[in-house]
Amino acid sequence: MASKLLAGACIGAVRWPTLFAKQQQQLPQLYTSLMKHQTYQHDTLLLSLLNAKEEVQQYLKAPHATWVPVFNVVNSKKTAEMASTLGGSGILVSDDVAIVTDSSQVSAIVTMANSLPPQPFIAYNATLPTKAGMPCWMDLLTSENGEDNAVQYWTELMGWKRGKEIAFPAGKYVTLMDGLGDENRCKLAGVLPRLAFPNPGPYEAIPTWVVFFMAPNQQAVYEAAENLPKFGGKLVVPPMEADGTVVICQDEEGAIFGYYHRTDPPDEIKQS
Repeated sequence: MASKLLAGACIGAVRWPTLFAKQQQQLPQLYTSLMKHQTYQHDTLLLSLLNAKEEVQQYLKAPHATWVPVFNVVNSKKTAEMASTLGGSGILVSDDVAIVTDSSQVSAIVTMANSLPPQPFIAYNATLPTKAGMPCWMDLLTSENGEDNAVQYWTELMGWKRGKEIAFPAGKYVTLMDGLGDENRCKLAGVLPRLAFPNPGPYEAIPTWVVFFMAPNQQAVYEAAENLPKFGGKLVVPPMEADGTVVICQDEEGAIFGYYHRTDPPDEIKQS
């Protein structure tokens, strides 16, 4: 059942991922060079707004750079309050922006649906094709044996639905659905244990969101893996097949991200 805080298809949608990092001016060069990724003005404004408040950085409790997604909600204050009742925590940053954090210390930004201008968001469907460089998937790396708690927290808070579950190294992989159907376009993210990913170092392996950006083709994924060290990045998982071709990387400040040529048909339902 969807959360009582949710109303309308846009509520609970992923608006945009935000990169929290110390070297905010230099670090994006890795992403623009590696993936030809564009920097959007609204994302820069939001990043500046949040980083201007020292208590927000402290609240995120991340020892190094991390990607933090932005979700739509009806009321940021009530969502922050609800986060606390579900075993996590919430802090109101402004009248329409809050930070919510689960028990594994994985955070997200929630903002009222009308508080930001129209913008790209994580979407994967036939009517709005995902362009190269745009987010197309997320994984939530949670604490050891924390998959079920993470799934319950985020589904109840955001009005999502628990999807299919498969066995995975060090635990299991659970798909989060938007609650609007069972088609591939309704899949939002996967939840799996942090230990399922190797740690290339030197940064601490922490529970975190991993944002996957769309690659134009399979060759681009392999080229990104090859060129990653030139831009200060490290390889976490080499190119592999998973409903397309994907490589998982770490930037020079420790944030994990993926480059993904996703090919599962948006309007089909995956059977296994």
